Amino acid sequence: GASSWLDTVGWEDRQKDDNETFREILQYIHEHSISSVLAVIWCVTPQVRTDASLRRQAEFINRLKEVDIWQNTVIIVKQSINPRYDAKGALAAVADYSNGIHVQVVGYRFLSDLAFSASQRDLLQIHKETRSMLNVLTEEEIRDILQSKIEGLSRPIQIIFSDSECEDCGQKGDVRLMGEFCHMEAMFKHKEKSTLAHPKPTLAFHPTDRLCKIHHGDVVVGTCGRLCGCGPCSRPRYKCCGKKEGSEGCRQVLVCCRNTITSTGCRQKYGCCDMPVESAADGCTTRFPCCDQESSSSGCHKVCLRCGQDWGSLTSNCFKKSHAVAPIKHS
Repeated sequence: GASSWLDTVGWEDRQKDDNETFREILQYIHEHSISSVLAVIWCVTPQVRTDASLRRQAEFINRLKEVDIWQNTVIIVKQSINPRYDAKGALAAVADYSNGIHVQVVGYRFLSDLAFSASQRDLLQIHKETRSMLNVLTEEEIRDILQSKIEGLSRPIQIIFSDSECEDCGQKGDVRLMGEFCHMEAMFKHKEKSTLAHPKPTLAFHPTDRLCKIHHGDVVVGTCGRLCGCGPCSRPRYKCCGKKEGSEGCRQVLVCCRNTITSTGCRQKYGCCDMPVESAADGCTTRFPCCDQESSSSGCHKVCLRCGQDWGSLTSNCFKKSHAVAPIKHS
């Protein structure tokens, strides 16, 4: 699409912190879907020595895209007769960040500058060679020179990178656009209060190992019935074994349930404490139902020590600190 100019507020503004200014510039670029920046125009005054102010401004520009941004930067020296010389202070500040990249420099004095008297301006208009030697230019000439410098720059450079995620608060995008608040420190806690519980499942068991003998069949008589009086048929016997009524049992079983010793238990008990289910307390140990860990465990859920919210969740007012960023993981 078409390019556009973005005029920013001045650095070292008394009304705003430089960091706030930087965030506002990036936020504007991001909100208006500006995909890349063709040029950064840095306006300075003639200064052959670097100072703290120029260093701060150079550091400010470098934050847009470290090192690479200087390929797309043009330094404009206002009120300059010898731009490369007058920009020495700014170029010295750039050297700390540019890794040797050659930075474009433009300088001029406006022919319409009110500092010129009417006679001086008339003289400069008549003697174009003198005007060129003194680097005094018309607005149109300055515009043409600046446009030529911009067209000679390398390709547009991307300065917004939505590729990071804070591992502490979950913010995603360009780390320089992330809010100033994050979570303070992680801790572990349980989601639920501890309660009495039986940690192991129930088991089937027999409450005694005492045995007895029984008949597992009914008492019957012969097919003729008692009335026939024919001997054996008239005598009641156990169907299971044929023994006479009242004789000792033919099968050995457990006293508790009359089942064989190899049968599944007839009652239930807890595997953790061996207490029968029907008479046991609510629990034999204190545990956390959220994770089934013992009461001495540190916690199963990660939260913020300061605000108590889930670790990794968004926050707008917890704690100011640098974000613990990592590349966004794409599934």
